[in-house]
Amino acid sequence: MKEQPKIDVGIVSRKELRFFLSSSFFEKNQQFSAGEYIATVEKNRISILTGSGEKFEGDSFLFISEKESFFELKNVTIGIGFHWEQDENQRFRGALKLIPE
Repeated sequence: MKEQPKIDVGIVSRKELRFFLSSSFFEKNQQFSAGEYIATVEKNRISILTGSGEKFEGDSFLFISEKESFFELKNVTIGIGFHWEQDENQRFRGALKLIPE
């Protein structure tokens, strides 16, 4: 069986990133349950706020799922600078890596 290709997607120019996890994802030894999250960057560190109000901070985050799960990035601007520029939700399978830039 062929190995699936790895695709990296970059989201730039956002004050905050809202995302949804379809099932449990793990970041190091911490479990993040299915649900909505908000990520922000302050002083080059990422803060993640859960739907229940819990806050996590770090230099970067790598969310990995044990299942065939997906994550959805909310209101991603596509086609920047083109006549078809619009915001839409983008859904991906695999790992979600958050880094400040």
